[in-house]
Amino acid sequence: MYLKSSTYVVVAVFCLTASQAFANGTAIEEVVVTAQKRTETQQDVSASFNVYSESSIENAGWSDVKDVAQQIPSLELIGSAKTRTSVFIRGIGTNKYDIGTEGSIGVFVDGIYVPRFSSLMQNLLDLERIEILRGPQGTLYGRNTIGGAISLYSKPTEYDWVRTVEAGVGEDDSYSTSAKISGPISDELQVYAGVTRREDAGSREELTSEEHNDEEVTAGRFKLTWIPTDEIETTFTADYSSQKENAVLNEYVTLDGGVFLLSPGIPQTVADAVLQTEAADRLSSALNDKGGTELDALAASYAFSWTSEDLIFESVTGFRDEELTETVDNDALPFDILLQESEQTSKTISQEFKLASEEGGAYSMDYTLQWLVGVFLYKDEAQREDFTNLGADSVAAVFQFPPLGLLPPYPLGFDVDLETRSWAVFAEAGYYFTDEWSVTAGIRYSKDTKEFTYAAFTDPSQAFAFPDDNFSFDDRLEFESTDPKLVIKWEPEDHPDFNAYLSYSQGYKSGGIQFIARRIEVAEESFDKEILKATELGFKTRWLNQSLQVNGAIYHYKYSDQQIDGIVLLGDATMNITENAGASTIKGVEVDVVYKPLPQMLLQASYTYVDAFFDEFNQPGGGDLSGNRLPSTPKHAAWVSAEYNHWLKNDWELSGKLDYSWRDEQNFAASGFFREDAYGLVTVGMWMTNPDETITLRMNCANCSDKVYRTNVFQLTPAQGWESTGLGRTYSLSVKYSF
Repeated sequence: MYLKSSTYVVVAVFCLTASQAFANGTAIEEVVVTAQKRTETQQDVSASFNVYSESSIENAGWSDVKDVAQQIPSLELIGSAKTRTSVFIRGIGTNKYDIGTEGSIGVFVDGIYVPRFSSLMQNLLDLERIEILRGPQGTLYGRNTIGGAISLYSKPTEYDWVRTVEAGVGEDDSYSTSAKISGPISDELQVYAGVTRREDAGSREELTSEEHNDEEVTAGRFKLTWIPTDEIETTFTADYSSQKENAVLNEYVTLDGGVFLLSPGIPQTVADAVLQTEAADRLSSALNDKGGTELDALAASYAFSWTSEDLIFESVTGFRDEELTETVDNDALPFDILLQESEQTSKTISQEFKLASEEGGAYSMDYTLQWLVGVFLYKDEAQREDFTNLGADSVAAVFQFPPLGLLPPYPLGFDVDLETRSWAVFAEAGYYFTDEWSVTAGIRYSKDTKEFTYAAFTDPSQAFAFPDDNFSFDDRLEFESTDPKLVIKWEPEDHPDFNAYLSYSQGYKSGGIQFIARRIEVAEESFDKEILKATELGFKTRWLNQSLQVNGAIYHYKYSDQQIDGIVLLGDATMNITENAGASTIKGVEVDVVYKPLPQMLLQASYTYVDAFFDEFNQPGGGDLSGNRLPSTPKHAAWVSAEYNHWLKNDWELSGKLDYSWRDEQNFAASGFFREDAYGLVTVGMWMTNPDETITLRMNCANCSDKVYRTNVFQLTPAQGWESTGLGRTYSLSVKYSF
């Protein structure tokens, strides 16, 4: 039995599936993916993942990555602002957003690694597909994919001219516009150019200024593909995006009735009145500064591929330049207590080379062997400066410094210059030792080096009042890991639409440095790497003439040295500190079902169960949290969907889609004190397409029941923090014209 990873085999399978679909009208469409760095069909990949095609993205009405989370029960996307967003998959993730910490879920755009949390909320401009892989992806994807990977693939250039314009409107003056053109300049050269502009109305309101957390996004992409021969293809891509959030409006939450550790001068009666007002309406905030964020990013990549009868060689070069500014009222109250102002810049360059066997070539051992080797090089230069200004209502202004003649604000500055260099070598090989059984083995060696300067400082005229808040030091950190992978796959000949696999893999996330540490003894305490060892038993099946698809997996994780946040009080300074928890265990079950009972109907459902607890965790500030549930990991989660298509008498196609996603209760902090109850969200979409498919009209409603729910709680003190909430009911109407 020959391997199924070849492009030629994929095309054959796809054509066979298409012919069956034409015959009975109910065969589920095959989706071609590159999840394992080879072209395969979704059902052939021995791993748990979700894939969404261009039509799925459009029909769901998604505008950025956060929308995808509603359809994946094991995926949690949390954050207090666009630039402070984190992803958790199967309980693996981190709630930090500074340059000293990297994500646990890798984000890739056209194969290029995107390192910054601030870039996570990618605008979904004209994508061909989205692939979301669950579980460690260290062997092929590399650094910081310990929990999984999210891969976005932009549409390729077209061989025939395609022109599309689209415009839409939504609630509270929301709007969107986009345009693209793609086609051949010559027989060897194709070009693509696309732009989009949208403004989304925010759900939260700042009571004093009547401002909302509106968002503005402008993005553009240019792509040039040159195919000089049948064997060589090159593509140059340039992307620009600008994201602005008009206000960062978070809600203050407290467990002890106090207002804020740095505000003892505020009378309790005033504090109680403020807390009652905010508790009455979770979508309204009263702040002394509404804040805001702005992120500008420029990215470029160059991809080269050479395909011969025996070998495939690929080279991908990526560059990314980002500038971020943000202002956040960290006390989230209408008092002048603590205001944070930040500026962050980064420049990233990466290079990956891959050499792989071609199906049927001289190095495939008569169709029984496939292999791939590669090298990855990476460099990131980042700088971040934070000012945390203690205001007139802070403890410093009330009790400490007025007698010294110092008037607020009292700025505390933190400056980090960080250079990260990484390199890795990797290899993977798959071998069919019978017609039904195959084994795949892989390994990756990675080494990360981080050199940085860490400085804390105050205004020179006030330095004598903050002697412990002025320091500077240099340091160098090194982390390395060897991550193996082994997969055994069974494909019974009597059941061609069934396969099962047993896999073992290891993931690695490099260590990092502290964020806003006001004492040198804390700043010097860097945290170590974390390791995840994962075992998974999965199956992929199709039944009823390929009209019913049932995929599932059972997995077991051993999580060592997990990077987790805590609160520590050192002298008069309260700080968030990241340390390595001892160990955690995560066990889970996932089931995904797709059923097409009629040619015009598609039913889908997903369910996940996650049992995730700390086996050993002594909190940095004291206290044993062993036995607590991991943050951002609901025990149960589910999603169901129904889609129906109907042809009208005028030959227009009318389609509708109804989604319901549900999350069980979950914690947002390792302490377990900040929680969100179980909640469900309803999404409705309808669209109409004319007979020649040149005009599409769409209507979408997200969170149609207008459910108010938390997406995160960021701890400020052991009993206080600020919460962020998901968007309320949003709707949009759009028209798309292609010619």
